[in-house]
Amino acid sequence: MLHRNGKTRKRAWLVTAGIVAVLVASAAAAPAFASELLFYSSVPRNLTEALIKGFQSKYPDIQVKLFQAGTETVLQKIELETKGKGYPDADVMWIQEQSAMNRLADEGLLEPYSPAGAEFIDEKYKDSKGLWIGTFVTHVLIMYNKKAFDNQQPPKSWQELADPRFRNKVTLANPRVSGTGAAVISALSQNLGWDYIEKLAANKPQIAGGHPAMVSTVIAGERTVGPMQDLSIYEAVAKNQPIRFVFPAEGAIAVPALAAINSHSNNKADARKLMDYFVSQDAATVLRDKGMYHTRRDAKPPEGWPPIADIKTLPFDWKRHEAEKEKMKDRFSDLVER
Repeated sequence: MLHRNGKTRKRAWLVTAGIVAVLVASAAAAPAFASELLFYSSVPRNLTEALIKGFQSKYPDIQVKLFQAGTETVLQKIELETKGKGYPDADVMWIQEQSAMNRLADEGLLEPYSPAGAEFIDEKYKDSKGLWIGTFVTHVLIMYNKKAFDNQQPPKSWQELADPRFRNKVTLANPRVSGTGAAVISALSQNLGWDYIEKLAANKPQIAGGHPAMVSTVIAGERTVGPMQDLSIYEAVAKNQPIRFVFPAEGAIAVPALAAINSHSNNKADARKLMDYFVSQDAATVLRDKGMYHTRRDAKPPEGWPPIADIKTLPFDWKRHEAEKEKMKDRFSDLVER
């Protein structure tokens, strides 16, 4: 019995020692972070994560914890947190809606900061008080399925999408879900009027949950044309998908992504480092390789694309967009659901 119990105790000791060794090894392998940043982003995840990776390669002791979702979802989260405790949880926010940033600024929720290199960014992408700064801008163009237009002319303007020949051919992003989708409907209604939106709705567009679904739909030929961000077009073309695009005659719809620091952040020192990185040439290079335009005047455009200064854009009143957005969503939904 003593011999058997001795073996049992030895096995138990070996098992325990093994567990301890694994725990010690795991602890040693786990990265040690000196600080943590909570980062909210409405920019697509693959792009956001690429920038975080670049930032953490420069600051490996700072852990960036990400919440990424569509613009409307991120804004709802910020609103709920602000209602609960008076301010959002995020240290840094990166949002594709200027009107929302202006509202947060008016509520005293943004910290003034001018990142290193801010002098290279056009004034239209900077808050006059330094409360936010635009770090990239996406342009919404007209994307189409190349095969579907082998024997006919693709549309050259936004106005053409309301032509009866595009009935059951157009796909649009749901403005209730997609911030860019909401900006598209606002920009088109501001510039072309609601008579145009009614004609567009009469063409029975397919309403997608977001831009990835739109791209897939056009690639498959289920719908053949629709408004699309340049970065998504760039990615599809790079993968040799049957996608082509045109710069609309009236102008592209420019949607900047704006970065800001929460005025209630407990880690403003590291938040400033993240802002500095976003404005840097290093970040501009990361974005360019993903098909995105940085707002720096000295940043190169994506490969094969025109300089940002050469792109004609539609006028867009972001204050009007903020004031009318909810009514716009309801009105648009009523039209497409008829």
